[in-house]
Amino acid sequence: MAEADDLRFLIEQGRMWIANERIVRRPQAQPLSDSLCRRFEPYFPAPILDAARIQSVSTIANPPFYAALTAVGQPIPLDFSQMAGITFIDTILVAQPKVSPVAWEELLFHECVHVVQYALLGVDRFVDQYVNGWAMNGRQYDRIPLEAEAYHLQSAFTRNPGLAFSVEAAVRKRLGM
Repeated sequence: MAEADDLRFLIEQGRMWIANERIVRRPQAQPLSDSLCRRFEPYFPAPILDAARIQSVSTIANPPFYAALTAVGQPIPLDFSQMAGITFIDTILVAQPKVSPVAWEELLFHECVHVVQYALLGVDRFVDQYVNGWAMNGRQYDRIPLEAEAYHLQSAFTRNPGLAFSVEAAVRKRLGM
């Protein structure tokens, strides 16, 4: 497959995977705890905190469409099974064995940044930016602009826990909204 075809495949399949995983996972997911909502209130708008749901899993499964890639000798783009968390629109999966109690709050903050990104971009634009950001930045996870932004805001939250800021305003600024 040509590079453009590969990216188009990943974007189309990624959109379907994300939408489907949200539908499947949402019913078992739990709202953020009251204490976590209070902790995150200075950073996130109430509708984001109200919408966010969490489901603990033993591992995050790679998408089924990866089988089509490996069947034609293509490497998988990102190994989600190695990740501690992933967000499907407003539904967060956390691979419990990969998250220490100390890192729990930081991980959920990071994933809530993705909930904001999805809310502002919608699924189609989020996936387009994610996949193209990955491709244009050396196919490196940590250089995907949506991930870099989430890590940057997570770091700001961790470094100065008493210094509140608006995640939504920061995301809007980067997106030029």
